This record gives sequence, structure tokens and C-alpha cells, in this order.
Amino acid sequence: MEYTAEYLCPEIAERERCAAMAEAQAREFERIKMYPLARAMRALACRIKESSPTQEFETRTASRNIERAAV
Repeated sequence: MEYTAEYLCPEIAERERCAAMAEAQAREFERIKMYPLARAMRALACRIKESSPTQEFETRTASRNIERAAV
């Protein structure tokens, strides 16, 4: 992450955190040689980084959703 959470609005900080979680999960999938899942998690991390929070962006459920998708 380029910025620390205290300099970002909560939505951007949550988006960066979710992208980092997806990236970490991709590395773990690569480690255990589950390459299709690793590619999918990397794609998800890219989509998260490129997305912009909408008005209905819910920070409480965003991290829960990525954790559920990563399992």
C-alpha cells in the first residue's frame, strides 16, 4: 500500500485493504500451486484497486465479502 490509512478516507482505506487481502490470497494460492485461483484473486485485486466507491459502498461488508470470496 502506498498510503497509510490515516491519510485516506475510510472507503479508500477499506478498498486498499481488500485489494491487499486479495493479493495475499493470490500469493498463497500460487504457493500451493492453485494457479487458476491465484489468477482469479489477482484479477479481483486489480478490479478492487481500479474501482471507485459508490454512494452505497458499505465498508463493513466489503472486507467480509472479500474474505468470504478468498476462502
